[in-house]
Order: sequence, then structure tokens, then C-alpha cells
Amino acid sequence: MDIDDLAWQASNCRGLSPKRVRLLLEHGHLNLVAQVAVDRGEWFCAEGAVEELCQAGDFGRALSVMEPFVDAGWRPALYAKAEILLRAGRRTAEVLDLVRPDDSGRASTAECRDFAEVLSKAGRIDEAVELLVPHLDESGLLSLLVDITDGQGRDERVLKLIAPRADHARRAFGEGRWDYSHSNAQELQARVLERAGRADEAIRILGQDIAERRFFAQNTLIAYAELLARHGRLDVTIPS
Repeated sequence: MDIDDLAWQASNCRGLSPKRVRLLLEHGHLNLVAQVAVDRGEWFCAEGAVEELCQAGDFGRALSVMEPFVDAGWRPALYAKAEILLRAGRRTAEVLDLVRPDDSGRASTAECRDFAEVLSKAGRIDEAVELLVPHLDESGLLSLLVDITDGQGRDERVLKLIAPRADHARRAFGEGRWDYSHSNAQELQARVLERAGRADEAIRILGQDIAERRFFAQNTLIAYAELLARHGRLDVTIPS
């Protein structure tokens, strides 16, 4: 099993693709998928087989599928192993020690993202949030913050972290600067406002951004339309 090959598979969706793996599993070929994962080093087969096995409560076999990838030094496999152990009921501290960055202050974006996800799955939401805070200006981590705090009673804290980034996006567009570093911050702000029970405020703020064309991505316009639809407000005019 080769790290470079695994990285190539993961970054290019090569080997057996996630779609093909899902089809095989849907047709009852779990044993085949698990065997191919181990014999051929197919990463998406390993991920798919492990999820099926964990859902069935077969954590021992799930670990046996993932272990060769861990032994090869493939870091995503180590995080996958930690998740298996958590789902199997292993002690949280023991599991977290497997994947904890040596120095969280110097951890890479990828390490922070992955460890924050493990923390959230272990129920350590506040620790996950604090780990992400210094990195929220890096790609994808603001979205992850919103995802892992959904339903966790942390919406006010998250809104305080999103607000300056949403304002930054508005100012950048108003000043004619094509700054995409926070291009989804406005829709994320609306999403958290909505789930916090403040849908009218979300519609008002995002609607004003749309009306004044202070947004970068088509996804923001789509998010606004979907927000209106969820709350029966499609009578509101969406600027063309």
C-alpha cells in the first residue's frame, strides 16, 4: 500500500469511485468491497465498507479493514480508526490521544480540520470550536464550524465568529475587490440565524445583500431562494 497512490486516489477520485462503491454496497457486496479495500488498497472501498460495518455494529471487522491503511501511514485512516473506536464505545481520552496534533498551535489546516471533526464526534464541541477559531480564515473551516455546531446550542458563539467575516465579504464586494476568502460567509450567517430561530432576521439580512448585489457566488443567491421557500416567503421578489 503506497501513500502517494492513496493521496492520488483521494484527491482525484481515482480507483473504484465512491459512486461505484455505493452501488456495490447497495447490492449486498459488502464482503467484496472489504476484500478489495485490503487486497488492492482501494481507499473509497475502505471508507464504504467501514461505514457499513459500523452501522451493523461489527467494529472489529471495521478495524481490520482500516488497519492496513493506518499501518501504511495514511493519516485519514488514523482519523477513521479513531471514529470507529468512538462508535465502539472506547474511552474518549484514549481515542483522542491517537490523533491529537503534537502542537495544536502549529498544526496544519488539514490536521485542525480533521481533529476538530473527531472532537465533535466525541462530544467535545467547545474544544473543537476553540481549535478552529485561529484558522477560520482558511478554506473550508468556517463551513466546518457551522456543520459541527448544528444542534449543539452554540449558535450565538458561532454567529459572533461569522459576523466579521460576513461583513468583510460585503465590504470587499462594495469596494470592487474580488476577495473570495469569505465568499460563503453571508449564506452561513443566514443558515445559523435560521437554525437559531431567527429566520426573519436571516431573510432580512441576506435579502438586503442580494438586493444590493453584495455577494460573490451564485450559491448565495440559491441559498436565499431556498431560505424563502422553507418559510413560505416566495412572494418576496428575488433580484434578477
